[in-house]
Amino acid sequence: MKKILVIEDDPSLQKTIVAKLKASGYETLLAGDGEEAIKIFKKDQPILLLVDLILPKKSGLEVIEEIRINQHSTVPMIVISNLDQPQDLESARRLGVNEYVVKSNISLRDLVVKVAELTKDL
Repeated sequence: MKKILVIEDDPSLQKTIVAKLKASGYETLLAGDGEEAIKIFKKDQPILLLVDLILPKKSGLEVIEEIRINQHSTVPMIVISNLDQPQDLESARRLGVNEYVVKSNISLRDLVVKVAELTKDL
């Protein structure tokens, strides 16, 4: 089964995203902060990451940077954030994020479609 790491500190949003991914046939791993996310990534090697940018302990951008640069990983990543400033998008793109979605602008169905597109060949 395809493992997706959901890196989100909002418990209700975690639960909602996980339920939708599980209903779509994915196994989910959960991290509520940036440090936990990196540990889980190293241990479980998920095939895709959903990353919030505002997280406790390490920001989402720090997590992405750690995984891309220090872990030399090309795992697909989708940023899910409330931040919609051009500099946030640019920072994420520079680090190799595949998709950047603003939480208020995307439905869970559309998010699962993006996950499916990025994992279809994995």
